[in-house]
Amino acid sequence: MHNSDGAKMRGTVIGLVLLILGCGLAFPDSSPYYAGGGGADVSTGVEISVAAPAGLNAAITEVARAFEQKTGNHVRLTFADSASLNSQIRGGATFDAVFFADMKDVQRLVASRAAVAGSVTEYARDELVICISPIVRFRFPPGNPLLALRDKTISHIAIPDPQHTTSGKVVEEALRAGRDYDLAVRRKLLIGKDNAQVAQFLENGDADVALLPATAARASGLWGARVIPISPSLYPPIRMGAVVIMRSKRRSEALEFLRFAASSDGRTIFRREGF
Repeated sequence: MHNSDGAKMRGTVIGLVLLILGCGLAFPDSSPYYAGGGGADVSTGVEISVAAPAGLNAAITEVARAFEQKTGNHVRLTFADSASLNSQIRGGATFDAVFFADMKDVQRLVASRAAVAGSVTEYARDELVICISPIVRFRFPPGNPLLALRDKTISHIAIPDPQHTTSGKVVEEALRAGRDYDLAVRRKLLIGKDNAQVAQFLENGDADVALLPATAARASGLWGARVIPISPSLYPPIRMGAVVIMRSKRRSEALEFLRFAASSDGRTIFRREGF
């Protein structure tokens, strides 16, 4: 190849490089998705990773969006059932913070030194509901729907295990407080090992009604069924907690997000979502 030809080729290559650099818009945007959406610029803030139960999807997504708009930081959300989240954290998952529907899950993480004790935050409170199978036509009194459990048309009542679950203990206390825990009602009980199995009993037609926390009913897809709240005067508060994970490298930002969730702005969002 002659020198003149080489010079021409080098000039052509340089020209192409300059053309590509000048036309950066020709390349598609490959930035990740964040709760705030709208093509958020990752460079303007830090990113934190937050995990929560599936039943909190709508509320936590809205809280994350509001937090991003206020602080410029970004929130990457992961949703799974509580047992899976606990397993992932014990397995080394790199979450910065985690939300649970039951404060006991948070306290267990702190006890195992997987979470920062000083970051424990109560962000909302759950409520008990009675989920009624579509095939049940009995009219439940809205003031105290538990009174209907005595009726002979109700054959099976699904509840979580009171011996091994917090929700089961709360359900049992509600039944006792409402004086609906006599032998006739106890004979109808169908005990599930956890909230998911209780929901499954109702879905499969094994139970006529199920007593569950509202968050569990949402996560199991039962919220579209006939659902009646149970008076909170019949049971102790179901505290919902969040915590910063010990291995987080964004502890201050994660704690800021927890505090925002528990602030008046965050609580307004949770109330709007039924908490």
